[in-house]
Amino acid sequence: MLAVTAALFLSGCVQYEPARLNLQRPGETVEQQQRYAAKFLYAHRILPAIAKNEPEDLARGLRSWPEIYLRRVWIDLQDINPGFVNAQLEQITAESFEGPDGTTIYLINLPPPEFSPEAYYAAFVYPAPEGHPPYYTLEKSARIETSELQLELAAFGAWDGLTHYGLGVFDVLSGPDFVQLVSESLEEPFEAQVEDTQEVGE
Repeated sequence: MLAVTAALFLSGCVQYEPARLNLQRPGETVEQQQRYAAKFLYAHRILPAIAKNEPEDLARGLRSWPEIYLRRVWIDLQDINPGFVNAQLEQITAESFEGPDGTTIYLINLPPPEFSPEAYYAAFVYPAPEGHPPYYTLEKSARIETSELQLELAAFGAWDGLTHYGLGVFDVLSGPDFVQLVSESLEEPFEAQVEDTQEVGE
């Protein structure tokens, strides 16, 4: 089941120590590092691993009780910082949208990102063409600020398990606009769209 999968995944994460996970960020407080670790692990490690390894359980959860399902995974991160994880629980919400060719796109709203590459949104797509659903993220990227311009950029990424495909940089999008971007991406394989690829491992 999903909660077991998440717990097993986390048990291999060196007890969530940011330094051991390469999640420490110079100049930030322990509290900031803990918040970053929780959000990074959730969107960039646990959800793509579940999509790859437990696609049927994930599909049932998203169809039946998506927010309960996704929040159960998030709450497994409370050992990192219980106060923060519990306070952010209701930020995790889910909506479903009709995608191209009879697909359903499940939009996951995430706790607001503070640092790159924390994610604004994630999305799963069913039915799963390769046995597991495509998984996408829209991640906080760079901030451009001049005397005439202030612009927040977001990176669009796709995942196959823990292989990350960079699909471009955009303005920060609304949830429905992110879903539209996912819909357009489904028209061709990740590899045909990729700007960079990263094997993130564990």
